[in-house]
Amino acid sequence: MSPRPCCRRGSPRFALLCLALLATFPAGASSAASADTVLLNGRVYVPHTAQRWAQALAIRDGRIVAVGDTAAVRREAGGQTRIVDLGGATVLPGLHDMHVHPLFGGTLYAGADPASCTIEQGSRVDALLAALARCVARVPKGQWLTGGQWDASVLGDALHHRTLDAVSPDHPVILNDTSGHSAWANALALELGGVDRSTPDPKDGIIERDARGNPTGILREQAIGLVRGQVPPPNDEVLRAALEWSLRRMLSYGITSFVEASNGFVAGSGREAGLYARLADAGVLKQRVQLCLNWLPDNWAPGDDTARVLADREHYERERLRTDCVKIFLDGVPTDSHTAAMLEPYAGRVAGRDDRASRYGMLLVEQDTLNRAVTDFDQRGLTVKFHAAGDAAVHAALDAIEAARRANGMSGIRHNPGHCTFIAHSDLSRAAALGATLELSPYLWSPSPINDDITHAIGEPRIGRAWPFREALDAGALVVPGSDWAVVPSVNPWTAIEALLTRERPGGSPDSFGKREAITLAEAIDLFTINSARQLGREDRLGSLRQGYLADLVVLDRNPFDVPPRELHTIATRMTMIGGEIVYRQEDTVLRSASGLEVTLFRGEFASVNSFIVSNGRSQVLIDVQRKTAEARKLLDVVRSKGLPLTHILITHGHTDHFTGMPVFRAAYPDAQIVVANEDIKRDIKAYAIYMNSGGETGAEPALERPLVPQSAQNPAGFDYESNIHVLAGNRLELDGGGTLELTTDYKPAEADHIATVYIPELNALFLSDLAYNGVHLWMGDDISWQDIANWQEELRNIKQRYAARSPTVFPGHGEPADLALLDTIDRYIDDYRSSVRSSGSRAAAQEQMTRLYPGWREADFFLRYSLENHMK
Repeated sequence: MSPRPCCRRGSPRFALLCLALLATFPAGASSAASADTVLLNGRVYVPHTAQRWAQALAIRDGRIVAVGDTAAVRREAGGQTRIVDLGGATVLPGLHDMHVHPLFGGTLYAGADPASCTIEQGSRVDALLAALARCVARVPKGQWLTGGQWDASVLGDALHHRTLDAVSPDHPVILNDTSGHSAWANALALELGGVDRSTPDPKDGIIERDARGNPTGILREQAIGLVRGQVPPPNDEVLRAALEWSLRRMLSYGITSFVEASNGFVAGSGREAGLYARLADAGVLKQRVQLCLNWLPDNWAPGDDTARVLADREHYERERLRTDCVKIFLDGVPTDSHTAAMLEPYAGRVAGRDDRASRYGMLLVEQDTLNRAVTDFDQRGLTVKFHAAGDAAVHAALDAIEAARRANGMSGIRHNPGHCTFIAHSDLSRAAALGATLELSPYLWSPSPINDDITHAIGEPRIGRAWPFREALDAGALVVPGSDWAVVPSVNPWTAIEALLTRERPGGSPDSFGKREAITLAEAIDLFTINSARQLGREDRLGSLRQGYLADLVVLDRNPFDVPPRELHTIATRMTMIGGEIVYRQEDTVLRSASGLEVTLFRGEFASVNSFIVSNGRSQVLIDVQRKTAEARKLLDVVRSKGLPLTHILITHGHTDHFTGMPVFRAAYPDAQIVVANEDIKRDIKAYAIYMNSGGETGAEPALERPLVPQSAQNPAGFDYESNIHVLAGNRLELDGGGTLELTTDYKPAEADHIATVYIPELNALFLSDLAYNGVHLWMGDDISWQDIANWQEELRNIKQRYAARSPTVFPGHGEPADLALLDTIDRYIDDYRSSVRSSGSRAAAQEQMTRLYPGWREADFFLRYSLENHMK
């Protein structure tokens, strides 16, 4: 056997689920000025125009070159233009999150770090302890457990280290509260941190104590570091997996730009900035990112990690990565901790404390020191983001900005107090006059457990003005939003936009939070688009869909202006585009039976390959994986999102674009069996993996990524294809909980030497793998002979005859689901291919003929090209 790869080094496909129809204009219509991509027949939001809506837009070199009606924009297309028919879908500018912590969110939710224990927000004590017990069971005795989150208003008297000790006596534990400004440690963690009754409160920190002066286990602000400093930081592999997971999650919500508001919080400034830079270099970082480096008076000194990163900014900066922001922490949070700095006293006192901090909170930086620092950063061209939750902290931030303006003039840099849970009336218009931006976060603009804490701490009537969006906009201030994820459990901006309008729980609720501060939908969208671009100093290229602007946009499943306000949280992203590149596409459940058996289609970027998830509500089976590690991780997210055990990974044949993502799944689901239908396919897989590690025959293939390289004497840490792949005993694969996959393998060599197809009777679904392509040029490259091609046609006709009476849904290895008529199209394509090869005088002429016969079919630049090179040597 001579292996034949069917992979490509690829630019992303422009396919949008069932929503998009791809086509290519006839050859000859192109010009040097033709658009790369055209989006037609949509509802494009352009509020800066009289019409407010357009139908289409065209993109060239990552920028929008035309916006208007479909007929006018269509003229921007040429012979190589990719056309996306939006089918009436809505297009908005890409959304911005101006205060978020992706690495923190990833370490908490991605499952990459076994030492991180995720507690569902709002959990009562029994649920929290059950979750902690599960975490204790999975790590060795003595190993640290971190994570969170807990809410004081729900747990009440349970907040003592004894509560944690009951389930974790042999593991040191420290868990963040929802805000991240308080932590709960067990006795072993306190001991390892050297915290006992004789330990004084550190500067700007509080050790909560019982009536006898013994630590309770609750640590506030800088006191957290006494224990947290003993926890080993996550390794590089965990950090990368966590950040990649978060970046993909944010793309799935249409977030195209964001501000990491506390770079260094998880693993230190240098490691985190370096990780972002490496992901940018690898092409994994798609979003436009600004990192804010943490600053406190006592950590800003020569040799400090943060200072080194800022001094060497150019080392980290990339086209989409900026390090021109400094984060200054001015106070804490207005919860039970009473650490946010307030102009008026809290409604109550903290038990065991009667100091000024318990009445007014904590201002962490002296005003003179703050003024000097902000003036210096402003002069150096750095944006300052303040942690300023209480109104006294916001006031102090504006005082410092005013000092900088007096010293340096109006620099144009928009420094921004962040959080702004409370703002004095007089400071709203003052912010506008100073050219400051008010960033209101987290997405806590509706009733929630942490807001119960805030309500109890602040009391009426001030609680009615929490996060005062309406007042700030009316005062003329520039206002931007931030999720502060993972302070909130989801980074979804549509949940936040709904709350801006209703100030109620998602879906509506009798109770509300700060109802009089509600704003309109148009205002809310402005916050997430043009306002945020203005804060970043990029309003001339981002935040609007205008000619000349960067093509950062999001396609939605519904028009938000047609959706009832209390249903806005259900809006889904169908596609996200950054700089003209499709960086996210929604995956669909495309077939479902009455009993709950269903098929989810995952469309890979690399070589247009499909993977299929078959689930029954109790378990799931995956048919084929992906070629690239990054694509396999995207697929892994879809599998994980179903929350079901993955029992089997079925590989249908030996082409690398269908199996080399296996190590990703092996690591995530060690109990899932990787299976094939027969020994021939197993041998093919091993041979292809070894072959592709040499680079392949096409000259277009990179060597396999490290996790995919086969194990050998020279590479003992490689993937063990022999031991990890199992051959099924028969031609059936049963799902745990019901459902049968029937396998057929008696096919002559065609595009693959040995191949398995799958039929699911309950769904009447037929999975043909690489025997079927839909709207994708067939791979007939390298040494696929004319006899192989003849076999291919013969087998397609046999399949059609075998299943004609059943009329199944046909799922191809590349392209969209169809019916049995697809087999006739492929048969005809092969005839046309053979005719083009024989009648054309050159490969270029044959390629032109085939693209003219099959306009809009994908992979002409790779599958068709190398097929013709194979047969027209």
